[in-house]
This record gives sequence, structure tokens and C-alpha cells, in this order.
Amino acid sequence: MENSKKEVFNQELPIPLTSHLSLPTICVFFTDLFNKGGCETLIKYVVRSLYKEFSFYILTSLEGDRISDPEYREFLNYAVEIVNIHRRNQKALFQELKKIKPSLVFTSFFHFATEPCRRLDIPVVEFCVGARSMPKPQANPAHNYMTVESEGAKRQILKLRSFPEERIKVIRNAVCYRGEVASSKEIRKLFEVPEDFLIVSLNARAVSGKGWFVIGEAMKHLVNEKIIFIGFSRMEYVHCRVWSKLMEYNKKLKNFKVLDGTSVERKYVLGVTEASNFICIPTTHKEEGIPNCIVEALYFGKPVITCRNGYIEEVIFENKNGLFVKPHGFSLAGAIRLLIHNRELRENLSKGSKEVYESLYDIELFRNSYREVFLKALEDGYFYGNKKRKPLKAFLRNLNFIYGWGAPKY
Repeated sequence: MENSKKEVFNQELPIPLTSHLSLPTICVFFTDLFNKGGCETLIKYVVRSLYKEFSFYILTSLEGDRISDPEYREFLNYAVEIVNIHRRNQKALFQELKKIKPSLVFTSFFHFATEPCRRLDIPVVEFCVGARSMPKPQANPAHNYMTVESEGAKRQILKLRSFPEERIKVIRNAVCYRGEVASSKEIRKLFEVPEDFLIVSLNARAVSGKGWFVIGEAMKHLVNEKIIFIGFSRMEYVHCRVWSKLMEYNKKLKNFKVLDGTSVERKYVLGVTEASNFICIPTTHKEEGIPNCIVEALYFGKPVITCRNGYIEEVIFENKNGLFVKPHGFSLAGAIRLLIHNRELRENLSKGSKEVYESLYDIELFRNSYREVFLKALEDGYFYGNKKRKPLKAFLRNLNFIYGWGAPKY
């Protein structure tokens, strides 16, 4: 385990390859390069893994002054170019793809690249969470290949979409990060954590705020424990009373700290995970896949407290590497208190997390699997949906795109 960490972490940034332009060209398209969400993180892992074998163009939103951001500087080394383009601007995306002439587009479940790629006949590989209640346009049947992170996601796609099973590839999202990770000593100093206090890393989906509401309720029962709770979230997406309550806790409770994840460098986010005694992610989101923060917790060998949502049960096993709780504060507080006062249980669960990660995740398998999918899509050489589309429907869809009558629906 330690050897694999040294291989993936703390490597010097690569020198840009002069031979990039002779390699197959792939455009990766996602919401925001600086977004720390699961889909964006997965795409970054793929680019880091395969930048020597493909010429990557990154099409993403670069809002604000981010030139000094470490991730921006890092990805300049992996990509031929990073193009600032808003995900909803389909016409600008169409023009950019027309100019670049990529052999392939790789995107997450956002559907905004679909119509431009169809018109230019560019193959598309889509990463899909495969949520239990899967709204369109996830798992678009017009795309060439689908990659998912769990067997449950594959079953869900086959249940809800007319997508060929042989074109759905299950690839476990192994951790691939080459930046610096803050040490435990740095984390304790930064967040003013006394030596005799434990650290718990908090995480919950920002969009609805329900997970954070559960965390906030649990705090009422844990104010006297020798423990520091450190959490990150994307506050710009949260406009609810939950956050005002959490900010109130930030001021009143000495053992509770929640920060805006968009303003925190990745090295500190991962540093908190590595320094933590255990991880807490009480997700209430029924469309959850396997949260990336859980995979990172397993990578660092940390026990996980979570809820039975999405496909989390594929990687978290009761009393082996984690504890399951009901999505309410009292249940969560009870599990946290149990791990605070039971060191032997913490150590056993930590050992279990390492074993689960080593049995399910492998960086070489991850790299080889994505290489294989990309090569198969390149071999296809066409947008899969174009082979099944009727001429009249194609004509109407072109009108829809030209006159901007709305996003394409499949």
C-alpha cells in the first residue's frame, strides 16, 4: 500500500510532450476544472493516467482568476490546450470541436456535448454515475461507450435505457493524484487541533443540504467530545437555512469547522482525509453512486460512517471497514461516539478499509481499462447514434440545434 502511494502521490509534474500532436486527440468536456465533485475528479484521474498516450484538449469553464490555481498549472502539463467554454454554450462548443477536430470526446453525464458531437460525427465516451432514479440525459443511448464505477450502476442503466450491454464498462475509479498532500502536522496546526483530540473528516452533498442537516443535528450531541470535525463543501451551490445553521455552529462550537471547498486547495482536502481518524459522510441522496471521498478514505485506510444509499454497499461493509447509520442526527452521533471511545474498533475498520481498497481498486487496471475503451471508440470512428437515426428525425434535430429551441432530448 505504501509503495503504491509513493507511485501515485508526490511525483514531479511532467514536462509537456512535444509529441502530443502525433497522438490520437481526445477532447474532455466537463463543468469546471476547479470543481472538486466526483465526476470532475474522475475525469482528472483519467487525464493524469493517460496524458502520455493521447493528446488531450480540456474544454471547461474557467470562471474568475484561476491562473495561479495549482490544478490549473498542473493540467497545463497534461493538455495541448485548456479552452474556456461554458457547458451550456452548445454553439461555441460546436465551433471549438470543429476547429480541434478531435478523434473522440470524453465527458461525464452532462449532455451538452451530445448534439455538437452528433453533427460532427465524433464518437463519445460518457462516464455515468448510474443513479437509482436516473434522469435523462444520463446514460445517453446515442453515445458510443458508457463507463460506470459500479456493477449496480450498470444494472440500472440496462434497466432504464436501451443501451447495449457490451458497450457499458465497469471501471473502478482508483485514486490518481500527483500533487502534494498536507501532512498531519500541517493539518493540526492549520485547524488548531490539540494533540489529544481526534479528527473526523466530514462530507455531504452540497446540492440539497440534507446531509449537512444530519451532521448539524449530530453536533448537538457531541459538543463535549475531544474531537475536531473538519468538513468541506461547495457553498456556492447551497442556498438553504442549513448552511446558516452550520455557520452558526462554526462560530459557537470550538470542535466544529466547515469550509468552502471551492476555496481550499486539494492538498488540504486530501490532507484532512489522511490525518483523520475516521470519515463521516451521511449521504441522504438516493441518486448517489460511490462518492469519491469514500474511495479516497479507503485509499488512506480510514473507517467510514455513512448511509445505505446509491451503490455505497459495494465498497463499505458493516463492521469490516465502516458503519451504516440512519440519516438522522441521533443515529450519526451514536456511531461517531462509538468510534471515538473504541480505539480497537477504529483500528480494525481501518485495516478493513485498506484490504477493501487493495481488493477492488488498482491504478494500472484503471489506466488500462480506460485506454481500451478509448481505443475501441476510436476504432468505431463515428457517433454511435448516427447509425440508428432516421433522416426526418435528424433533419428536425438540426433545426432544433440551429435555432436554439432547447437542449436535445433522447
